[in-house]
Amino acid sequence: MSVGREELTLSPKQQRQVNEFAESLRRSWEQVKQMESGAIPAKSAMDFINEL
Repeated sequence: MSVGREELTLSPKQQRQVNEFAESLRRSWEQVKQMESGAIPAKSAMDFINEL
């Protein structure tokens, strides 16, 4: 992964953690879109934070 002009190397464990966090964000964003469309009941911001 490149950050600016620096090269960043993650350990396998760090990469898994980054991937898990990214997947959690994707799931949360999907829930937001479903709430906006009325497909699922709305949640509070605190509910989302508690899920993370």
